[in-house]
Amino acid sequence: MGGNPGINHHASAGLRPGGLSRRALAQGVAWSTPALFGASSPKATASSCLTSQTHTWSSPGVYTLTIPAGCSEIAFTVAGGGGGFSFNPANPAGLGAKYSGSFTRPTRKPFSLTIVVGGGGEGGGNDVAHRGGGGYGKGGDTQTNARVVGNSGAGGGGSAILLGEVAANDPIVVAGGGAGADWNWASGTNDCVHHTVHLWDPIAVSRGNGGLPTGGNGQRPLRAWISDHANTSMVYGRLFIQGGEGALREFGGYGGGQDPSYLNSFTKPVAELYGGAVQGETSPGGNGGDHGTGSNGGGDGGAGALPWGTMRLDAWMTANGGLSGAGGGGGFAGGGGGSSGVMNDTTCARWIAMATAGGGGSSYTRGTPTTPVSVGTSGYGGVGSVKGADGFVTLSW
Repeated sequence: MGGNPGINHHASAGLRPGGLSRRALAQGVAWSTPALFGASSPKATASSCLTSQTHTWSSPGVYTLTIPAGCSEIAFTVAGGGGGFSFNPANPAGLGAKYSGSFTRPTRKPFSLTIVVGGGGEGGGNDVAHRGGGGYGKGGDTQTNARVVGNSGAGGGGSAILLGEVAANDPIVVAGGGAGADWNWASGTNDCVHHTVHLWDPIAVSRGNGGLPTGGNGQRPLRAWISDHANTSMVYGRLFIQGGEGALREFGGYGGGQDPSYLNSFTKPVAELYGGAVQGETSPGGNGGDHGTGSNGGGDGGAGALPWGTMRLDAWMTANGGLSGAGGGGGFAGGGGGSSGVMNDTTCARWIAMATAGGGGSSYTRGTPTTPVSVGTSGYGGVGSVKGADGFVTLSW
């Protein structure tokens, strides 16, 4: 094959769908896969290869490789791209999924593979849009407008090994990308003689990791509230927002605030207002894409939510601003984007802006590998507005 950037070659001689919830629908349908893996042919084993080789692709992109005649058992490690971090280093981004194992292609003839390496999502932390990593299912972007003063992280892209060309969309292994990290911001908490602004209260906080095989969920929910200073049981406003849902098999995850099974529960995304001095609003994240609808045949991650700025809040939002939700991870199917919410206390001139993490992209292995697949999570770039780690693919025989 050609000398593509980011590829290392090592050779040594001798050795070897409807109105139902997507999640509910998936639980009621068997997920069948065509047969690909099988027992090694006595005439086509790894020992019949003239040389043992290892190929590693570590730069995001799409590559091709022809497996030589007689090489039938292929070992692999596939890692998806990590999610981007936000400005707040305490909020973790989602990790890309990582799969290792081997498969057998019982043929003595050469055959071709396509390798897709997912990129890490861009880090957030300022008022510009950030792009999700490319791959087999692109990571979800964050968005911006005149009301955005800070962004969460973008999602990482999925990595994959495909049989044949990209257009055939015949995946063997897919490792989902991690979701972007969230960002939360409160102005002047607990320093007003009239009202107390309570900081966010994460419930079951989780990073949107790439799928093992189902993508991880972002926070569900995130909340804050404003109460009377002397009597904290007297509440003037509550703010609830949800993280993006992880992708499930071939179904994309709901964006934060989009899942109909949550719309009638106390965890629904809502600004509940009990006093005229308190204003607030929420906006949902974008849904993740189903398998086959996104980049290179995968599912793209959903975009993070934008602060709306209703007529009542528009002037205030333009002056003070809100945060964009995080992007979902790409993969076999894409994770949902995170939601956004703001609450303003005009009595104390204090405000809270919150944005949730996205959901991770799902992963996939076709049939039954000859060696059991071990799963884990790939690394990520660090903390504090940094890009998530790129994925990688390694093949050897």
